[in-house]
Amino acid sequence: MSFALNTVIMILASLGSASKQAPSSTGTNTANCPPKPLMTQAVLANGTKIRIVLADYDICKCDLLNGSQWLAPDGRPCMVVALGYNEEHTAKAGTCKSGTCMLTEIGHGCEDNKTGILVDGMPQVGCAHTCSKNGQKKFGYYTVGTNCTHLGDNGRNQTVTTCKQQGSKVICRESVPDPLAC
Repeated sequence: MSFALNTVIMILASLGSASKQAPSSTGTNTANCPPKPLMTQAVLANGTKIRIVLADYDICKCDLLNGSQWLAPDGRPCMVVALGYNEEHTAKAGTCKSGTCMLTEIGHGCEDNKTGILVDGMPQVGCAHTCSKNGQKKFGYYTVGTNCTHLGDNGRNQTVTTCKQQGSKVICRESVPDPLAC
């Protein structure tokens, strides 16, 4: 198998268990109900094109044309916009449960103090990155002072600032409150 395919398989295998409800995971567009799986395409070294399922569904319930409601089977992977490990409203992996996409929590375990990256000329969103460690998806923090993009409370207002320490976390905010004095 190709490196890309192995990487995708390892990422999918490391999604973990669902344990936190995400803020939004339903759809109402009857034309696309039930939803089609989220797919990508890769080209193997020998030139063969393959399709890879990234997540079975981007939503966990929707309204069918006949007026009834479709629910994804419990345990199916889904994608949801939620705060999660990086404290930013970005798409993250989850698992469907009773029609709701439950955010998959991942633990801290990647190397901290890495430098950030540019995405389309802008610093990365948030101050956390992910890795695969012992077959499980983990996260780590970028170095305090690294340029970053904060998406704001609604996930849409982009602010370029720097990573700042807030307790045990490193977050992307213009300012963080001082720790309470004893």
